[in-house]
Amino acid sequence: EGNADYHKHRESFLDRCFFIGKNARKAVQEGVAEIRFLPFLSDVPQLFRNGTVPLDVALITVSPPDKHGYCSLGTSVVDAVAALHAAKVAIAQVNKYMPRTHGDGIVHFSQIDRFINYDEPLHQHMPEVLEDAEKRIGAHVAALVEDGATLQMGIGAIPDAVLANLTNHKRLGVHTEMVSDGLLPLVRNGIITNDLK
Repeated sequence: EGNADYHKHRESFLDRCFFIGKNARKAVQEGVAEIRFLPFLSDVPQLFRNGTVPLDVALITVSPPDKHGYCSLGTSVVDAVAALHAAKVAIAQVNKYMPRTHGDGIVHFSQIDRFINYDEPLHQHMPEVLEDAEKRIGAHVAALVEDGATLQMGIGAIPDAVLANLTNHKRLGVHTEMVSDGLLPLVRNGIITNDLK
């Protein structure tokens, strides 16, 4: 999530969403952004690589290059690596706040066609204050979850409300590509163990 003001510039951008967060919901509803439903967000890189979703330009954020010219994609590795290699042009924001991570997210500066140095703190998804309706939904859904169940959770108010109501459950498992802060107390308190998964 984060600021999505680029919807105002639809003459220059075609936004194809693979996930509808608060920042894109209105644009999708108004028809200025497209939604492509996928079984899993982890399918996105393959769509870039095989040309199902062609990319003219990849806009990425990288850490400053090290003395050998290598940058890190930091917190955005999976989709960004595929986008970088599939796009006709790669434009990078070089941001000192992007953490340097190791593994597949290391790219040489020579792979970047254009860049801009612009330092800004990375977007953080802060937990929302739950409204009464969300709390009631969370309690209802949590009552349907059996001990030993495996969870697949998203992010947002409803998943957070469900997680907040699982504190009396036992031996839960998690299989998800979205990890929210609501999972942390369940792990710390031994409610999520993954031993039956």
